[in-house]
Order: sequence, then structure tokens, then C-alpha cells
Amino acid sequence: VDFDTARSNPLSITAANWVSTSLFLGEFVPQCILFDAGSTTIDIIPIQFSNPIPIGKDDISRLVNHELIYTGGLRATIPSITHFVPYKEQMIRISFEKFALISDVHRILENISEDEYTTDTADNRTKSLEDCYSRLARIICLDIELISKQELNEMAKFIYEKQLEIISKEIQEFYKSLTIRIPEFELEPLFVITGLSSDFLIRKSLDKLGFANIESYERITNIPDNVSSSAFAVAGALYFQLKKK
Repeated sequence: VDFDTARSNPLSITAANWVSTSLFLGEFVPQCILFDAGSTTIDIIPIQFSNPIPIGKDDISRLVNHELIYTGGLRATIPSITHFVPYKEQMIRISFEKFALISDVHRILENISEDEYTTDTADNRTKSLEDCYSRLARIICLDIELISKQELNEMAKFIYEKQLEIISKEIQEFYKSLTIRIPEFELEPLFVITGLSSDFLIRKSLDKLGFANIESYERITNIPDNVSSSAFAVAGALYFQLKKK
């Protein structure tokens, strides 16, 4: 794409890893709903007749149509998920400073390992469990010595549940709109999940909503189910596109 084309049509150069990921999956499963859950965002891509059929084509239109959820397994700030946490049998408002990230919560809850904590920490300290607890304590302006691990565990569980609530609500809105637009998705829809946080964010949310037909992208495509799966999908999607010509 040359500069003049890019300037006149910005959508032609927008980042869209989800396109290659969904095109490649479509070669194996002609109709499904793909969830790609990473460190920062969650992409929801309906696929029919082996092609992605989202309403949105850029981030803002995808946000409007519940096809992009701006929360993930590592980078989300705590205030983007909840403004209150439980402490000593009451709910208290948290600080709006970036003292901790959702990665600290998921590390405490063992949803991710220290190796999977791949982003920078909020305070540039280590990703050890002790430092994760310390950062979480800071969201209510406490030092680690002034709060018990049990209290911090309760806070972490609460924040996690709030994140699942956000995701579940977005999935409900997306699915309601999709089935109105394309009724064929009402009958036992297949959900395919991939990405760093797919199991503890997407599978959990779908389970809560009563959906049972859930498969992993890796099992279907044999592409490693991790944060770099889109790179494999780009090559695979290109191969299938060229093969059809």
C-alpha cells in the first residue's frame, strides 16, 4: 500500500491480526465464533462460510459492536475493572494510581506463572509473588506489612470476578446482536478460543453463561496456542489464499 492510498484509506493499513487468525481457522471450521484473548484486549470474530464476518473493521467500530473488549490477562489497570474492593468487611474505593496491574492479580491467583508475566510491572520491581502482593496492597494505600495475605487473596478474587463480569456482559451483547443478524448462530454455536488468557478469561466466562461447545484453536489448527499464534496464522492464511488462485 503506497502513502497516498494509506492517507486516503486509513483502514487499508490498520493492524488486524484477527483477520489472519480467523481466515486460517475458517479453513478448518466453516462456522464458529473465535475469541483471541491476549495481554491487553479480547477479539471476538464470528466466522461463517470460512470467512470472518464482523460488523466492525477498525477498533472503534469493533468496540461499539462488542467485537473488541479492552481488557486482558496482563496489562489492564485495576481501576478499569473496579473502583471498589473488599477490605475488613466493607467495600472501599481504591486509588486511581497505577500501583498494580491485572497481571499481579492473575499471578496471585495462579492463573499465570512468573514466566507468563511478560509485561513490565507497575513499579518496575520483580514479578515474584511477594512483589505482586505488595503492589496489590498499594491500591488501597497500604504497605504489605499492614495487610494479611488472606485479605489480599480476597481482593484478588473479587477483582477477577469483576473482570469476568465485564467480559460476560460484552459476550452477551455481542451474541444477542449476532443471532439477530445471523440466526444460524443460535443452534449450538461453536466457540474457539486462543491466546494467553483464553482459558482463565474466556472459557470461564463462557462457562458462566452456560455455553459448553468450546474448543481450543491449537487443537483444531495445530498452531501453538500462545501470544504469537497470529504469526503462524498469517503464513497459513496466505498459503490457503494463494492455493485458491
